[in-house]
Amino acid sequence: MKSDRLTDRPVFGRSSVIAICFMCAFTVLCGFLNMKLCIAGTVITIIYASVIFILAGKRSASSGNITDKTLITNITREFILKSDDAMLIMGNNNEIIWCNKNCSALCEENGSIFRKDISEIITEGYTDALPEKLRAGENVLCRVGNSNFELCGYSTMGTTHKNYCFVVLHNTDKIEELRHELLMNRTIVALLVIDNFAEATQFLGDNQRTASNAIASALDEWCEGLEGIIKEYEKNKYILLFREEKLESVLESKFDILDTIKELEVEGVSVPFTASIGIARTDSVFSEKLKLARTALDLALARGGDQAVIKTESSTEFFGGKFKSVQKRTKIRSRVIAQELRGLIESSGNVIIMGHRFCDHDSIGSCIGIAKLCEHEGKDAHIVINIHDTNLKPIFAMMSGNHKYLDLFTDAVSAQDLVRSDTLVIVCDVNNIKQFEAPEIFEAAQNVAIIDHHRKTGDYKVNPKITYIEPSSSSASELVAEILEYSLDPGSLSPFEANLLFAGIILDTKQFSKNTSISTFGAAQYLRSEGGSPTDAQRLFRTDIKDFMRESKFETDVKIHYDSIAVSKYYGATEPSDRIAMAKAADRLLGVSSIKASFVMSVIDGKACISARSDGTINVQLILESLGGGGHYDAAAAQISDVSVDEAEKMLLEACASYLGK
Repeated sequence: MKSDRLTDRPVFGRSSVIAICFMCAFTVLCGFLNMKLCIAGTVITIIYASVIFILAGKRSASSGNITDKTLITNITREFILKSDDAMLIMGNNNEIIWCNKNCSALCEENGSIFRKDISEIITEGYTDALPEKLRAGENVLCRVGNSNFELCGYSTMGTTHKNYCFVVLHNTDKIEELRHELLMNRTIVALLVIDNFAEATQFLGDNQRTASNAIASALDEWCEGLEGIIKEYEKNKYILLFREEKLESVLESKFDILDTIKELEVEGVSVPFTASIGIARTDSVFSEKLKLARTALDLALARGGDQAVIKTESSTEFFGGKFKSVQKRTKIRSRVIAQELRGLIESSGNVIIMGHRFCDHDSIGSCIGIAKLCEHEGKDAHIVINIHDTNLKPIFAMMSGNHKYLDLFTDAVSAQDLVRSDTLVIVCDVNNIKQFEAPEIFEAAQNVAIIDHHRKTGDYKVNPKITYIEPSSSSASELVAEILEYSLDPGSLSPFEANLLFAGIILDTKQFSKNTSISTFGAAQYLRSEGGSPTDAQRLFRTDIKDFMRESKFETDVKIHYDSIAVSKYYGATEPSDRIAMAKAADRLLGVSSIKASFVMSVIDGKACISARSDGTINVQLILESLGGGGHYDAAAAQISDVSVDEAEKMLLEACASYLGK
């Protein structure tokens, strides 16, 4: 007999077999009695057997289908119950109406999860949209218990159990562990340069090799701790490769190699060595990593050196920079920049010049100087300023009646019509695009140049044709004065122009008492020869009695923190001119004994404004940079949106504590 492939069940019943046997015997008996009866019996037997075969086949097929469905159902149930993944069914109202043992074990700390809302088992990552995302078939990452999971939803829409959702919880801890391990093993590319080696060893002569060996030994020891490799590709320039896992220890130590290099003692060297480091932290190929590391190193050098910069595709981090910049600018560099700038102006159709918002004497003086250079090259130039800025009143008063100067100025809206494909935009005394007088004009231009003495704060969408950023310089007016000295014939500057540049230097050097160098006095000597007068320049700083009274208000609520930091708050600032009063108050607070840094703050136009000054022992630029500001080593500022004066003070004190290591 034939058997079913799934159950070994007989195709025919026992009664059917007996009946067929009986009919066969009856047919044989009829054959002995009569041939016709034998033929009739044979035909009847064949017909009966055929019918039995057909009915038996249909019954067998029907029986086989029922068995397949039962088998699939059983296998599915066993798979769900015994699967390594946690599974649950979410009902119409997001309640858990069923779960397997793994899911119960996962949430056993909370007891039974039956009839609980699915939000009660998710410890992190739950949102109100999560249930609907699961029903829509989206995968959701969240945390259940102490592990990370990817929740995969399978909706039952269209079945009898409408709006139910079968949810599988895939544990991703192992994947995250492998991803982290892969991340920690990727290669970090770092470039390191001793940025003041020539200045520190200029009197050593042939003994410079001793200094180089001392530096190389310190770097080899540091590299050995990182389990990396280091190679000197040029004199005092190194490339370093190591695993990202070791970068964490470098960050924890706050790049102590910078301090190690500064503490090196070499006979005959009185100036501490300083180093700059550029690091690329990215998944790119090595050529892209090297390019990114170079960009980071350039940024570190542009900020004055003695620091490390880490760049990724989307962010930039700064470390170090607590050592004051060393004068590295030479007359050769000034002459080269002057030639490049003249060539750029000559090839442009027109020039737009701008400084920073809330213009001061250094900003307006350097802009006037560049406008004079454009006039010498025969190019149409305009200076973008806020004409209603009260700080410019004394300057405009000196210009009254002289249309040559008054016609130079325009506002940001009118300057939009001056931008063409061949327009050159020159920015003076600022490199942070957020502080530009008209950042939209800078971004719209194809040709830009930057002249500044503040530390560089970031990159730009359009790479400048010239980036002349010298943090060791006293002021932008000093840099522009040197450019003019190499570009103009003697006697080309008017006394007014020379006095404006003089005023810019006086402002940022506190009357030649801070941040001065040989180049500063060289620029002052040039301006003096062009008709500039320190006495006339000082008149630009005179204030009326109202401004004097306004400045005094910022010195009435002063508190001393960490024995050397003065913080002053004022709640009644209302006018933009109060910013200037804040800066002057911060200057005067430095006159108090034992004060090394001063911060004056108030809220103006909905922003908490902070003006900072230092005696040179504390880097206020680094402190305010952590709050989104910037500036110079001993003169900086910041603006924080949507915070009160008290909240800004709390943020400032936290930044000071971090800087001081408190």
